Amino acid sequence: MPVLPNSISGSPPLWAPKPLGTRLTPDTGLVFIDQNAYRNPNYPLEPLFRAVHSSNPSFDFSKIDLITDRNNLRKLLNFVTGNPKSFRIEVERVGRTTVFTRCEEKTSENIPPGEFRGFGHQFEDNYTKWPPGTEGSTGHHRIIRYKFGGLCCLVRFEVDVCMPDRRTAAPVEDDLSELVGGLALHEDNPSQIRTTRQGNLVSQSSIGEVKTRAAHRQLDMSDVLPQLWFSQTSRLVVGYHRGGRFDDVKQLQMDRELETWEESNVRNLQKLAELLGKISDAAKGAKNGKCSVICQGGSNLDIVEASTERYKLPEDIRKKLAVSKVT
Repeated sequence: MPVLPNSISGSPPLWAPKPLGTRLTPDTGLVFIDQNAYRNPNYPLEPLFRAVHSSNPSFDFSKIDLITDRNNLRKLLNFVTGNPKSFRIEVERVGRTTVFTRCEEKTSENIPPGEFRGFGHQFEDNYTKWPPGTEGSTGHHRIIRYKFGGLCCLVRFEVDVCMPDRRTAAPVEDDLSELVGGLALHEDNPSQIRTTRQGNLVSQSSIGEVKTRAAHRQLDMSDVLPQLWFSQTSRLVVGYHRGGRFDDVKQLQMDRELETWEESNVRNLQKLAELLGKISDAAKGAKNGKCSVICQGGSNLDIVEASTERYKLPEDIRKKLAVSKVT
């Protein structure tokens, strides 16, 4: 079974640009759709808990209302805005905390030579480098805490790149009251999750998302901005190419665009918050505290009691969620 060791705090790959006109080959080979589920299929969110606990052993999970991957929030927002695609989310309620587990039909895919899927992975591999101590990483995930619609949320998301910090020209550590953990994913062969200390926490303002497009296709910001907003990522790198030759690489600061998007989507975000509450209440009312959220791509969203024990929380994690600390 694939394995998912944690490196705490980990480090995102650093921006290492190539000269303009660099030509890349198309993506081939193994690419991850959901690396956490690929490596830890029984409970893909377990590394989140291990990473946060290792970073801050006194962190009180029972004070959190919602724990989720960013991907789930994006799918639910698409539903409330009338642009749904088919998806499934497994939900469990423990104490006051609702846990969303992302479900994908495939957690990875293999792109054969000759089948064109773009240059996105090749661009990231060639325009970034792993910092010392994290060589061999296959991805970096970050975990942040924020309030949304009255809910205290822990949100995990993948970070593509770390840019030089605007203030110090280098990555800096951030306040652990808001940034509660990071983890790097490595290839390895042990039989269970291990936690090691590697890398350094970097500031939230230094992380960025990477996209690539053919030069004749402009990036669709209606899809990108919610992705950035849910992870509070303000930097965006876009590489435009002609047949794999990257003559235009833009580094964008997205603060103003994110503010405008939020102002324009207040009602949609309110609908999302209401839906999150409805799903949480459904899990709370279920006999085993579990339900499944299912969308077939239309206007209906089914919330049904889960019929299996898939994605069962490890017992020590359940205890952390179930018992509130007296402060």
